[in-house]
Amino acid sequence: SELTAAAADTGTVTFEQHRRLLLAMGYRMLGSRAEAEELVQDTWLRWRTADTRALRSPRAWLITAATRLAIDRLRHARRERLHYEGPWLPEPWAQETTADPADAAAELLDDVSMALMLLLERLTPGERAALLLHDVLDCSHAEVAAVLGASPATCRQWLHRARQRVRQPAARQAPSAVEHGELLTHFVTALQAQDHTALLALLADDVRWTADGGGAVRAARRPALGPRAVSRLASAVWRLWLGRQARDPAWLNGAPALVLRVPDGDVSGALLITARAARIARIDLILNPRKLERLP
Repeated sequence: SELTAAAADTGTVTFEQHRRLLLAMGYRMLGSRAEAEELVQDTWLRWRTADTRALRSPRAWLITAATRLAIDRLRHARRERLHYEGPWLPEPWAQETTADPADAAAELLDDVSMALMLLLERLTPGERAALLLHDVLDCSHAEVAAVLGASPATCRQWLHRARQRVRQPAARQAPSAVEHGELLTHFVTALQAQDHTALLALLADDVRWTADGGGAVRAARRPALGPRAVSRLASAVWRLWLGRQARDPAWLNGAPALVLRVPDGDVSGALLITARAARIARIDLILNPRKLERLP
């Protein structure tokens, strides 16, 4: 019994050492911190009932288990999103300021920009997993094939297609964090002044405004496209609602953003921008209360 207890304690310690890595993987795969946390719990349940004494690599076992669970969850989530009310956006991820840069999880979360997360949504579950395993976790093609239960040739095809869809020029033209923050500040200043000329100067020609209320909160049911449409909509939203919210600077999905609060302090939304070539290419307003529960 003492040996069993010792093994259980060792297994718990081992799992906890990988918890943040699994959580980061889950978020990259599912676009939801809530679902990622459930994924980690399901992985733990499998881990605690498995015979792990002879494992050569607990990390590989945990990554394999979590990836397969994530693929199943992603397939189910995509069926559910077909009935989602209005546009769907990933749940915002609040960065942990105490994260160790050498931690594998910190590296996984180094680039979870809203633009990247939305690009990942274009991939099939297999393509998404292959990209994460090979390009982020440095797994070999053979290891990727073993995790996904597919042939190495199939995994190579998934990886090739995923890279083509994700590595677009637009994704590589992001400004520095300081420039990003300045753009956000100028955007809010222009909205406060209702200065449409200044707004138009900040917006890219293909700018997109997307609001995610999830059917729980009133929000535009379709994205607004183009500088003039986005400028008009943003100005109207400011006058009707946004201007009355408290706006706290935050670091969400790897960039400066705003956490919005009603007067009593409860979180009411998150405003994120995606910058490209010194202009704003995306404005994402997340209002679905279930996606705001984990914001600071």
